[in-house]
Amino acid sequence: MQAAALVLEAGGSIATLVERLRPALRAVPHHERDHVGLDVAVMRVLLADVLGRIAQDEADNPGSTTAAEPSESDLHEMGKFFYSAACHEWVLTEP
Repeated sequence: MQAAALVLEAGGSIATLVERLRPALRAVPHHERDHVGLDVAVMRVLLADVLGRIAQDEADNPGSTTAAEPSESDLHEMGKFFYSAACHEWVLTEP
């Protein structure tokens, strides 16, 4: 994760590292994932497909998102969701 972050900071691509990062993230036991140091820029690369779909959905359905403040439980579930998506424990499919 740190090496990938340094590559991105230097303006490089981490395309070749992505296929090593995903299995490494998957290998972390679920009960230890809260302790993994994640880099925001690297996570954006790993989550590009999900973030793109969210942005497209928001563009297609303006005003469909809520501004409610998420609870601690909501934030924890969101973190689990994004971690799982980043390591491709599930992938998006077309409807």
